Order: sequence, then C-alpha cells, then structure tokens
Amino acid sequence: MTPLNNKWKNRDRKLKHFGAKSILPNMITILALSVGATAIRFAMEERWDAAVLAIVIAGVLDGMDGSVARLLKSTSRFGAELDSLSDVVAFGVAPGVLLYMWSIQALGGLGWVIALAFTICCALRLARYNSNLDVDDEPRKKAGFLTGLPAPVAAGLALLQVMAASEYGQGFYTNPEFVGLYSAAICFGMISKFPTYAFRTLMIRKEYLIYTLLLFGLFAASVTAYGWQMLIIAGLLVLAGHTPAALITFGAPRAAASSHLNRILRTIVTQFHVRHGVDVVPRLPAAPWWQDWEHQMHLRGGRGLAASGCLLDHKIAVYGRAVERQFG
Repeated sequence: MTPLNNKWKNRDRKLKHFGAKSILPNMITILALSVGATAIRFAMEERWDAAVLAIVIAGVLDGMDGSVARLLKSTSRFGAELDSLSDVVAFGVAPGVLLYMWSIQALGGLGWVIALAFTICCALRLARYNSNLDVDDEPRKKAGFLTGLPAPVAAGLALLQVMAASEYGQGFYTNPEFVGLYSAAICFGMISKFPTYAFRTLMIRKEYLIYTLLLFGLFAASVTAYGWQMLIIAGLLVLAGHTPAALITFGAPRAAASSHLNRILRTIVTQFHVRHGVDVVPRLPAAPWWQDWEHQMHLRGGRGLAASGCLLDHKIAVYGRAVERQFG
C-alpha cells in the first residue's frame, strides 16, 4: 500500500472515533429536544405548569449547548442544524400545541391556524438565521444584533399568559381572543426584521462585573422563592424594553453619538474662544468623526459598546489637541 493510501486510511480511522467533548454539545441539544417534546405530552394531558416548565428548561439547555460547543471548540455545521431542528420542536411546536390546548381551541379553526402560524414562523425565523450564518455584511449582524425575536424568547413571551393564569387565576389574559391576537403578534415578531439584542455580544465593564453577578444571583433566588411571578416580571421587562431599546440603539447610534460629541466640541471651542479672546473657528481634522471612531474600534479589538466611553474620550482628546494647535 502506498504512503498516500495509508494517509487516507488513517484519516478515515480518525473520523470513526469522536471524543466526549465533541458530542457533549449535541447531547445537550438532544436533551433540549426531548424536554421540548415532553412539553407537548404535558399539554395534551392538560398539565399546564409542567408543560411551561419543560419549555423553560429547554430554553436553558438551548442557551447552554452553543456556549459549551464554543468553549470546547467543537462547533460544527451538524450541531447548528441539529440545534435548529430542536428549537423548532421545543419553541415552535410545543408552545403552539400548548396555547391551542389551553385556550385558543375555543376559536375553532382560527385557533388552529394561529397555532400552526406560530410553528411556521418559528421555522422560518430559524431558517433565515441559518442562511445568514456565513453572511458577514448583514447590517444587523455587523452591528451585533439579531433579526427578529429569537425562538426561545418568543416562546417565553407567548407563555406569559399561561404563567399569569397559573399564578393569578382567570383574567383578560385568558380570553381566547386576546390570546390569539397576542400570539399572532409574537409570530410577527419572529419573522420581522426588527433588530433585537444578541446577549452574547453584550460587554460588561470590569467594575460592574460583581454587581452583575449579584443581580443574577438575586434573580435566581427570587425565581426559586416566587416562581412564576419573577418569570412574568422578567418577561414583561423584555417585552417592554428589549425590542424598543434595540431599535433605538441600532437605528440611531451614530446620530446620538454625533450630537453628544458636537456638544462637547462646542464647549471646548467656546472655552478657548473666551480664554484667547479671538473669534476664529479652529480647523478640525478633515476626516469624518465616525471613520476615526470605527478605526479605533478596530484597533481596540471591536469590544463593542463597552469601549464607546473610552473612544469618546479619545475623540475629545484628538479635537482638543487640534484646538490647542489652532490657538497656540
């Protein structure tokens, strides 16, 4: 046998064996799929609390598998596709069946249409996400945002009314018409092009790390003590502030930063004008401010919004030196 054939034979032998760290993320994904499918069983048995809890657990596991895969450097296309299929079942089929069995089946055929729409919109949202994995110039992706509501977030928001009914009893949120309209709005949120925060891209300053961990610990303790109430509060905060804040941050970050920077620069120019008693506007650097801002972001490793304060200080220093040169 030639050396070349030996090389391919050794390669095939390596492909037949996988380390535990290579399959651990996929095992977590399979576990999330199983828990999500079990939620369907609980919904058919009218065990609403158990069904919601199963979907919540599936969401926690879904957040873990990708992080574990990146930590172990075992990401793969197979894992990404398996994760999407798991998400369709856990966050598309299971919530749709749960909402139908719990309330909107009273709407007849329309209720089933809404349940199907929830599943279809979840599948479309995940298909769009997978198709953009290799697209680097997508505006929202470049800015560190996602497009549309993530499937786990959408499932959690859709189940807020089930949690509220379990905690507080009957109310307007149990009305089939309200449940149908609210679910339809969540469907639109999944397939929309609204920017939403990608939490893994958010950066926390070092001095705030301890406080962040403390808040997370307090939230976890509150969930164990108060159950659905804390999850309802968290869901309402996400519903009220998540997408609107992302729209504001994504839609006008440069305009807001430019306005703030201009106010600072006007203050600097005014102070030098008063000090030197001249009425001359200094010649500032010709390059647009955002080009230098993006350049400094690149030099600092693209640390996202956490570096914006340092970059603003740097920009003030650059223009301050230009004003000093102008006035001597």
